[in-house]
Amino acid sequence: PVPAPRGTIYDRHGQVVAGSIPGYQVMLMPAPMDSMDAVLERLTPILGLTEANIERAKRKWSRQRHLPMVVLDDADPRAVARLEERRHQFPGVLVYEYAKRYYPDGENIAHFIGYVSEISERELEEQFPDYEQGRWIGKNGLEKQYERLIGGTPGMRYLEIDARGRIKRWLPEEMGVPPVPGKDLHLYLDLDLQNFIAEIFPKEYTGSIVALDPQTGGILAYYSHP
Repeated sequence: PVPAPRGTIYDRHGQVVAGSIPGYQVMLMPAPMDSMDAVLERLTPILGLTEANIERAKRKWSRQRHLPMVVLDDADPRAVARLEERRHQFPGVLVYEYAKRYYPDGENIAHFIGYVSEISERELEEQFPDYEQGRWIGKNGLEKQYERLIGGTPGMRYLEIDARGRIKRWLPEEMGVPPVPGKDLHLYLDLDLQNFIAEIFPKEYTGSIVALDPQTGGILAYYSHP
C-alpha cells in the first residue's frame, strides 16, 4: 500500500498550518517467524528498537500476515541512514519514504487542528468501513472533520520477491495504482494573529481567546491555554 499525501491546510494568507515532510517507514518481508525474529534482533541496535516496538509490530502483523511487517512507522532519518549503509545485510528489509504530517506552529494550533494516527478497529467498523487497516486518518479537530476531503486515496505498488522472501526489485509504477493526493483546505484563520495571541497570553492563567470577523462570523484566531 502507498499512502496518499494529505492535503495542505492554509490560513487566510496562504501560510501553512498543516503540511507534509519526508517520513520513513521500515518494513520486514513475511517469512517464518524464527527468521523474522533473527532479523529483528539484528535490527535492534541499528534502529534503536525497544521491546515495545517489536511487540507492537508483531501484534499488528499477526492480523495481516500476507503483508510486510511494519517495524517502525516513523523511523529516525539517522537510523535509516545506518540501515542503508548495511543494506546488503538485510535483503528482506524495505525502507519506504512517505509524506509525514507536519505542524510548523505546534502547540499554538494543536487544539483545533488535531492530529493524524493509524485507524483503529472501531473506526474501521463504525466510521470508515471503506478504508483499510493500516491507513492513517485525522483523529481530532479539523484533521478529523475534513478527513474525507484532505485524506486522499491510497495507491498500490508491487514488489518482486523470491521464494525466501528476499526483495528482488520494484515492479514498474505503471503496473500499480498511483495514490490520489488529498485536496487542500483554506481556513479563515489568521496564523500571525493566532501566534501573537499565544505569545501574549499569560501562561499562569487557564483560558481561551476567540477572535471573530464581526461582518462574517469567520474565525480569525482560536487560542486555548493549556
